[in-house]
Amino acid sequence: MRRVNQLLGGILVAFQRVEKVSITIPGMRDSNICCIGFIVLLKQLATSYSSVEKNVYLVKCKGRSAVVVMFTAREEHMNLRRSIYFVVVAAVVLTVTTIGLHAQEKKKMELPEKLQNELMMSMENMAKVMLDMEMQDRPKYMMKRQEESFKNGKGLFNKPLGRNAQTCNSCHPGGGTSGGEAEVAMKGRFPMNPKLPIPTLVGAGASFPKYKIPNDAVITLEQMDNNCIKMFMMGDGLDLMSTDARDLAAYVASLSDGEEVAVGKMQMMK
Repeated sequence: MRRVNQLLGGILVAFQRVEKVSITIPGMRDSNICCIGFIVLLKQLATSYSSVEKNVYLVKCKGRSAVVVMFTAREEHMNLRRSIYFVVVAAVVLTVTTIGLHAQEKKKMELPEKLQNELMMSMENMAKVMLDMEMQDRPKYMMKRQEESFKNGKGLFNKPLGRNAQTCNSCHPGGGTSGGEAEVAMKGRFPMNPKLPIPTLVGAGASFPKYKIPNDAVITLEQMDNNCIKMFMMGDGLDLMSTDARDLAAYVASLSDGEEVAVGKMQMMK
């Protein structure tokens, strides 16, 4: 018990001598708070050692591992026992800092609420099919959901999606082409509203993703559908994350069924 009291006394003396402690842990703000709070607590317990000369010590922690860089006293005649006490104090700081680092790392691993909700929905959908359904019922259910998507997409294809009563089918009857050209809804820096040739959609879906001039980027089939809705139907476009956007793209892609896949294939404008 005497040795324990001596050891505790030595630790408290060491912390009473610490007038200022600087802890630097890049990106580990919580660890700083943890260490400093522990140091302040021990300094408060060491009030009975006020006669001891105070000194300044520096503790630095880098990365994920806490490394004590310097922890020495200015006193010229420090005996061996006092040196051991300082080593023990350094070990305590190292331990407390490591706890803070682990807490910070755990916090980093927590998923944002939005992602949690999306993953939960995905897992529930998987459980509904893979756990709740009999094996022989799964293909039928999957085909039914796919057919529902194509049906909704075909309905959107034949529905006015803008302000001028035009539909996808107006320029692409049955997924083909009406021939001729379609006028863009705005002229921009052109002397008059540009007119672009109307291509067939048979095989078109098999070439996406690919570069498109109006976007000056490689785009998806959903984004190409929105190009047509905005430029030729004077519409706002579909939310790219919506069921309607996915279903319309699924139907347009189905028009290329059996065609050769040629991702990036371009049809040069004249």
